[in-house]
Order: sequence, then C-alpha cells, then structure tokens
Amino acid sequence: MVPSKEYLSGEALWGDDLPLKGLEDWYQSEKSGYYDLATKYYSDGAASHEAETYQYETLNHLHAFGYVESRHWETCVALGCATGADVAPLSKAVDRYIAIEPAEKWWTSEIGGKPAEFFAPDIQGTMPIASRAADLFVSLGVLHHIPNVSHVIRESARVLRKDGLLVLREPISSMGKWWEPRAGLTPNERGLPEGWLRRTLQNSGYAIVRWRHCMFSPLGVATGKLKLKFPFRHQSYCLADWIFSEATAFNATYYRPTFARKFAPGSVFVIARKTD
Repeated sequence: MVPSKEYLSGEALWGDDLPLKGLEDWYQSEKSGYYDLATKYYSDGAASHEAETYQYETLNHLHAFGYVESRHWETCVALGCATGADVAPLSKAVDRYIAIEPAEKWWTSEIGGKPAEFFAPDIQGTMPIASRAADLFVSLGVLHHIPNVSHVIRESARVLRKDGLLVLREPISSMGKWWEPRAGLTPNERGLPEGWLRRTLQNSGYAIVRWRHCMFSPLGVATGKLKLKFPFRHQSYCLADWIFSEATAFNATYYRPTFARKFAPGSVFVIARKTD
C-alpha cells in the first residue's frame, strides 16, 4: 500500500511510531538483513571478508573521522557496526568500544586492536549501556534500518556525556518505494528526511557541529555502469562527490520519482554535540 502524503513528503518518518507488535515484526525481518546482503548479494559469501570489502574509509575520514581523530575518546559506542570495520580507523584515538550489533555471527572481542564488547539491541532500541557512559557515538548507515529512529537518537543522547559527539551518515531519500521489494536492499530500509533528522537531533539535546551532503546519486549510477569497484576508497572521487552533492542540495526531496529529482545528494554526514 502506498504510504500517505506526510511520509512521502518527509514530514514524518515511516515506522517511527509503530506499536510493539510492529516493532517486533520489523526487527525480525531486518535482524540479519544486512548480514545476508553483505555475505550473499554483495560478496562471495564469506563473512570474514567484511573488513576487506568495506569501502567507505576515505569518505568517512573526509567528512567525519578526520575531525574526530584530533581528540582522545575513552569509550566509543558503535551502532550496527558489523565486525567493526567501519570504526576501526578510529582506534588510535579510542580506548575501547561498545558495539550494538544484532548479527551475533559478527561479534568479536576487539576492534582495531582495542577491546570491544558486543551486545544485541532490544526490540524497542533501548541500549544496555549506562547513562553518560560514553563520549563518542558512531552510527554509519544504520538508523535507516531501524523503525523508531527518534527513540534510538534519544538513547544515543542518554549514553553520551556532556560535549560528547554523535557521528552519523544516513541516506536522506526514500530509497525508492520502500513499501515494495527492492533488489539489493533490506525489506524495510528507507532514508531519513533531512528536515526531520535535523529537528529530531535538536529536540534530543544535540547541537549541530557539521552537516555535509554526499553520495551524489547520478555519480553513483555512472560509476556502476563503468564497473568502478569501491569508488569511495579514492580521495579524488570523494571530493568530486562532495562538490556535486553540495551544489545540488537545493534539489533534494525525500521521494524522488522523476529523473530530475535524482540530481541531488543521497546522504548526509552529521557531527552533533551533546549539549547537557
């Protein structure tokens, strides 16, 4: 069934206000969705290759990690980090990790040579972490798999100390018709409307430090046709992507059914500071 206008426009986020039964159904369908895609759809079936096939190190450093690495961090919470390959580059600045990861096949005792504890999230997204226990919280491309995103953002604020940083990378389009099956995507994932995300962060006690657009959609299509593997590993590609993304940010809408609307950034990188 096609969602109502408030969801297609991005005024509200589909799934954010589901009842408990809806959360349970969503969680079960998404629980191993990314694991299955990474090991069957995008890879050769070997879970151990996740670190080898992770392609966003350069992109992450350009938009967030280069900023974050200048400070020492006692505890980094990594949400939906798989084996931890995405946050491992921060290890030189981090003492330990707490990872929230539903796929237990990816759990490990260390990330980037630093000790790591892995936990599964509960159905409602509440984290088994004490309040103000961390000073860094990283979530890269994870929140759009979660139904009640606003609750999880509030949870991130709860576990962070004052002046702790939240680092996010999330898609800001609907990712097509999320109410229908889509090749290469998990059953329920949909992007987070940009205005909705900004309001939710601010209402949860965050001040925006950095907001950058990235993943210019037509550039991704072009590299796919050219069969360029792992383009985001290349600094020149990431810089070009950033330039195109910022230049076309004015054209970004949530639902993008027409060719013209696709000339816009697909994602944002956000660094936000916990204010209290």
